[in-house]
Amino acid sequence: PGLEWALARAHLRRGDLAAADHHLDAAASGATEPGLVAGILVDRSVVRRRAGDPVGAVAAARGALQVAERGGQDAAAGAAHRMLGLAAMDAGEPAAAIDELRLALAAADTDPDPTARITALAALAMATGAIGEVDTAVGHGAAAVEACRRIGDRHLEAAVENHLADVLHAAGREEDAIDHLRRAVEAFAE
Repeated sequence: PGLEWALARAHLRRGDLAAADHHLDAAASGATEPGLVAGILVDRSVVRRRAGDPVGAVAAARGALQVAERGGQDAAAGAAHRMLGLAAMDAGEPAAAIDELRLALAAADTDPDPTARITALAALAMATGAIGEVDTAVGHGAAAVEACRRIGDRHLEAAVENHLADVLHAAGREEDAIDHLRRAVEAFAE
């Protein structure tokens, strides 16, 4: 199950949702350890969200949260909260998203994966920007970019910069938005 989950995550990062879903099915069929089961369900939520199935995404994230909480898996619970926050953003509920994303950020301290903190910060930047707290959003985004640089993940850094550009554009801060968009393009090109 662990190997199948790793393969699913690799396909998910590449954007191949069908292959990721296939490997998640294989991983789920043999997984029993709560952290692994919850992680598989979180990634199932990611696949469903990207495939345009918000109901399936929320159901998988809620299932992950239940398994993680019962099994004492704080990092997995944080990932589930992150997905619930993103689902709330998709549903146009940024205040609910912020509540979930703050829980995700707090749980990221127990997660050995440094991208947990980065993605929670980036999502929190989008949510706070959506309620008009642009300076707070920029602070969260800047912290996420710095964390990306520490781990050397230029692809993730570019994505965070792109999200910051979107937040700033929506706030009418075009010059700042263009600066972040330029950084995103440079990182993607690299």
